[in-house]
Amino acid sequence: MQPVLAAPAASIPDSAPDEATAAAYARAGDKQVEVASETTETSKTLANQDGSWALTEYVHPVRVKQGTTWTPIDTTLERRPDGSIGPKAVAVDVSLKSMSHLVSFL
Repeated sequence: MQPVLAAPAASIPDSAPDEATAAAYARAGDKQVEVASETTETSKTLANQDGSWALTEYVHPVRVKQGTTWTPIDTTLERRPDGSIGPKAVAVDVSLKSMSHLVSFL
């Protein structure tokens, strides 16, 4: 009978949908695995290889949910399809609209 070998860490995802799956991945891959269901704008929970847990909390948002994925905060301004200008990814959306129609030159 051949021994069963653990999957290499490279094939284990860095994130899992829930705590139980993250804990199993962390043990099998011998690495920390993020618990996606516990991730927020200001915190993340990691399952450790030894069965313990690590929580990292930030005093301000470091990521924002765009659709179903988390994206790092990015305050770089971009032009939007409606002509307004706003940051790429922030916790509270802000936009600047053109008011050129209110300006007249003599």
